[in-house]
Amino acid sequence: MLECHPRELVADQGPRLDRSGALHWLEQRHRRRQLFIASLALTLGTVGAALLYLRTITRRVLVMQCGHDTGAEFWLRSADVLALAGSLILVLAFGGAASNADWVQQIRLVLGLALAGIFVTVVLVASNVWRAIPDMAATASAAKEGL
Repeated sequence: MLECHPRELVADQGPRLDRSGALHWLEQRHRRRQLFIASLALTLGTVGAALLYLRTITRRVLVMQCGHDTGAEFWLRSADVLALAGSLILVLAFGGAASNADWVQQIRLVLGLALAGIFVTVVLVASNVWRAIPDMAATASAAKEGL
């Protein structure tokens, strides 16, 4: 006859960790969290610095191109969102920190991804501005001839 004791009915809770194993697991989890937060902060700081650097000259070009400040402000904000979101998406998708990752390697990876996001944004904005410049020159020369 088969006997069943209540102690045997307890569900298996998986492998049990001793105290040092649990401490090691917590340390790794804390380290991953630190790397993640540092990666996000580094990305936001890098992108923010680039956007601040480009803001004044980009505003002048866009005001000249749009004819008024409202259109320029819209395009500046759009470029800001594009740069921030693009860089953060790259870092979140490809910049995952392993528990044994070296801080220097993680910083290199995050900087590379953040700079790639900035680069793509600058290329998109600059190419659109560049395409519109010949139109502005043609309009200006036509206006001079009409005087």
